[in-house]
Amino acid sequence: MACVDLAQIVASQSFTAQTSALSATTIYAPSAAGFFRLNVYVDGNNGNDVGANVQFTDDRSNAQNAAITFLQNGLWLNSVGDSGSLYGVTAFRSKASVAISVSTTFFGSGSYDLYVVLEQLA
Repeated sequence: MACVDLAQIVASQSFTAQTSALSATTIYAPSAAGFFRLNVYVDGNNGNDVGANVQFTDDRSNAQNAAITFLQNGLWLNSVGDSGSLYGVTAFRSKASVAISVSTTFFGSGSYDLYVVLEQLA
């Protein structure tokens, strides 16, 4: 595989006005194995507890389900609460031709918005 000189955005998706957990939703299926970075932004959780996950298959064909870690007040957390909006970033290596998906956990009432951007690094 040729090396990518700069990070390249390969997928971007918005999931707005979510009122329940988002089941695994495909955002990209790489044509070649590669190293990826997923950027996640959660907005408007208003007292709800929202967690985000990425599902992918590694080079050894092992299915992975990794929690996105969010930064809140200088602490890294696996879910977000009363803060209103948070971001998280994770990097991983994915096998070719197998979907990369995102999902959420959600506890509470009301709604939240989830924004994801997937970059291919190499």
